[in-house]
Amino acid sequence: MHYIAERNERRSRRQALVLAIALHLGLAAALYLYSTDQPKEDIGGPTLVKTEKTTITPKARAVNTP
Repeated sequence: MHYIAERNERRSRRQALVLAIALHLGLAAALYLYSTDQPKEDIGGPTLVKTEKTTITPKARAVNTP
């Protein structure tokens, strides 16, 4: 019984290590492929709009002369 338990522990540790390595390699491959894609054109991106600035001039007041 003691030998079977140790063998199961070694097997499960090995399987966990292989699974972790495979997942890390898959993640690295996915990130590499994602980062090498060409950027797409922004069709609906924000556009610059020129606006005219208007200055407010104070109105002339009537001056009472004595």
